[in-house]
Amino acid sequence: MKISAILWGIVFLFAAAFFFIVSTWFLVFLYPIIQEEMALTLFLILLYIIAILIGLIFVAAMGRCFYNAKTGDIGIANWIKIFGLISVVFFVLFILLWIFLP
Repeated sequence: MKISAILWGIVFLFAAAFFFIVSTWFLVFLYPIIQEEMALTLFLILLYIIAILIGLIFVAAMGRCFYNAKTGDIGIANWIKIFGLISVVFFVLFILLWIFLP
């Protein structure tokens, strides 16, 4: 069993959680505030759909990492790995700013 594949799977799990949870949170709490602006509401819903699709890509990548952990070759493109890492860093910064800023 290859440890790097499992670690990449965990990174993709956190990236998918970021795109599912944070985008849903923004839609639930920001939608009533900007409901009067129709164009902004449609743009927010478009961003929500895009975030859900990106989250599904990360769920598929996570499944592939865990499934192919035995062979060692996970077959994930480098740009997906980099995007997943950047997403996790943004998620950590988002949480830290949320906790430490009033």
